[in-house]
Amino acid sequence: MKKPSKDNKEFTDAQKRIIRWRKEGPARFAVDALGMPEKWDDVKKIGVMPWWWEASAKLVEKKRLSVRSGHGVGKTTFIAISVMWFMVCYFPTKIPCTAPTAHQLSDVLWAEIAKWLRVLETKMPSLAEQFEWTQDEFRLKAAPKESFAVARTARADKPEALQGFHSENLLIVADEASGIPDIVFEVGQGAMSTEGTFAILGANPTRRSGMFYETHHSLRERWATMVVNGEDCPMVSKQFIDDIAFQYGKDSNVYRVRVQ
Repeated sequence: MKKPSKDNKEFTDAQKRIIRWRKEGPARFAVDALGMPEKWDDVKKIGVMPWWWEASAKLVEKKRLSVRSGHGVGKTTFIAISVMWFMVCYFPTKIPCTAPTAHQLSDVLWAEIAKWLRVLETKMPSLAEQFEWTQDEFRLKAAPKESFAVARTARADKPEALQGFHSENLLIVADEASGIPDIVFEVGQGAMSTEGTFAILGANPTRRSGMFYETHHSLRERWATMVVNGEDCPMVSKQFIDDIAFQYGKDSNVYRVRVQ
């Protein structure tokens, strides 16, 4: 591919976009590249969730982000857009994505990436056409072995989901991380030795032990952490909140985990 000259306006505009997206994170990418309003619109049910801006700033600053939340706050969508953001903004890059079940990985996270890639095709087709999505891979067409994201289910009997990935730029993604066996994180810890390594863990806090739990406790100094309360999230149905409160009580652990 012929390198554009430095006086080429399209080249300099593209550079400026990348610099801005790197600096402001996935939330800015969602606005500029995917056409999402900067603020959530309660009526239209569209826009960047308020907590995404804080999460993006923390991810850029600390490179390690762990988010615990109730259901339906837009966590998986944020993770999916973060995968796209990293693929666009960094080269070369490798992004191992894992979850405790094939359903969560393939039918939820990977499907969410496909959804937003289709949006990118309508908003910035020249950018979208540089990437290829399959059932378990998301690759840069021009360098498929150097820049890619892959989906691997995390299992205790096969703990290599995060193992063996090395790149100048690496993003480790764990959706529903609370359910991922510790051995998976232990085996994959070597991948985090590179300076350009980022990590995003997201989950409902269903366990009081394990790697995800420790990022909010004993490892908190090493991780940027967030708590996203469904009571404060406009995306979460009030009926869902009321149903959980009625069935289990607001003082129950179920309410604390599933809502708060």
